[in-house]
Amino acid sequence: MEEIKLSAKAKRQIAGLEKTNERLLADGLELEARAKVLEELIRREKNLLRREQEIFAEIDAERQALDAEYQRIHVVSPLSA
Repeated sequence: MEEIKLSAKAKRQIAGLEKTNERLLADGLELEARAKVLEELIRREKNLLRREQEIFAEIDAERQALDAEYQRIHVVSPLSA
């Protein structure tokens, strides 16, 4: 195979393209890392939301139990008349 001789301009262009490729690769790796961090934040946020919903459901159930007990006492109490 015959060796191709590149001009100085072509060599500069290749060097520039190589630097650009390296920068794009580094940017891509950084974006991947940031995406993983964001995915973890989303997972944690979903877990927090699920726990909040469970806590609110427990609070609501306790509120209903208290209200039912107050109603039972109010209806049964001879002082309510």
